[in-house]
Amino acid sequence: MADTLRTFEDAYWNHWNQNEVFRHTQALAWLDASDGPVVDIGCGDGFFLAKLREKGIEAWGTDISSTAIKHCHEKGLDTQEGDFAGGYVPERNAKTATALDVLEHLYTPDPLLASLHSRVETLIISVPNFASLPARLQVLFGRVPENNTPRKGHVYWYTQSVLCRNLEKNGWRIVAWGLNPPWMDKPIVGTLMKGLAHVWPSLFSLSFVVKAERV
Repeated sequence: MADTLRTFEDAYWNHWNQNEVFRHTQALAWLDASDGPVVDIGCGDGFFLAKLREKGIEAWGTDISSTAIKHCHEKGLDTQEGDFAGGYVPERNAKTATALDVLEHLYTPDPLLASLHSRVETLIISVPNFASLPARLQVLFGRVPENNTPRKGHVYWYTQSVLCRNLEKNGWRIVAWGLNPPWMDKPIVGTLMKGLAHVWPSLFSLSFVVKAERV
């Protein structure tokens, strides 16, 4: 598993750069200097680490991809390579962990969640919602949902209930939800979707960002 993921991620970070999206803004809104040190699991090219640094939050990162780590070092970011797919997290001080759009790339997220449970007090993660309305509509019309295509590298398909069970099983209690409704750029439809997401998040949120505390 680790070699397959490493090969995929190395190829990915050879041609991709991150831009700020919902998962970043929501996670940043929940964090301040008192939450540090923060370890960013699956830090990629260091985009989120740089945002934490701008906010004055002590942070370091780890990624399975040597290509990603190289990009981070070029930016002067504190990172090191590590096989988090097997649950490995470098033995360094951390109070909070973030794993933004990481767990869906792992065949078995449990080792990582269990490892973090013994290391940090707070966990912020994001995952795509494979049961969102757009995904269901794509299936209805005979298409493979965007988040299920091979180029995404997603192998663990999260829904709201799957996420809750996954975290609870590994000793985490969700204390806050961030919801990401579709079509928010549409004036009227976006307002409607925002309201529906709070009533029926399992259908009307494209992804979930959650803050969880160790039980």
